[in-house]
Amino acid sequence: MIFNGVKFRLATIFLVLTLISACTNVYQTMVPKQEQSLAQLYGESSPKPRFLNQASTDAGLMSYHKDIKPILDARCVACHACYDAPCQLKLGSPVGIDRGATKQLVYDGGRLSPAPPTRLFIDANTTEQWREKEFYPVLNERINSKQAALHNSLLANLLHLKRSNP
Repeated sequence: MIFNGVKFRLATIFLVLTLISACTNVYQTMVPKQEQSLAQLYGESSPKPRFLNQASTDAGLMSYHKDIKPILDARCVACHACYDAPCQLKLGSPVGIDRGATKQLVYDGGRLSPAPPTRLFIDANTTEQWREKEFYPVLNERINSKQAALHNSLLANLLHLKRSNP
């Protein structure tokens, strides 16, 4: 009787492990397809020039300094204004937003040698150079449409989460 109980438990454990392994394998094969579908839907990701000139501001488009900066100053800059900000995302300037964020830790107790610096205006000058330094975009870098901007912008997704979970 005990022998049958052990066989049942082993069979159950084997079945659960097989199921988890199969689900992990399916998930890993689906992730590249999701990336591919983003490229099909919204085009390839490439840095975009974001700085508006005065003529476009006069034409009724949003101005960073008039429309966006006050919101960031009130809600975000307290944590994202200096170089040791989370993800090194610097929201105090348009250049910092365009640079994006990184997964590299600012403070890493296990690091024995210094990390290469990532200072604005010094260590890289273009968005492409920041992408080479493994900074990822927080704004849409695909086609210029409202839907693409909402689906491909980390900042837009964070604002949406904040609105839905006050």
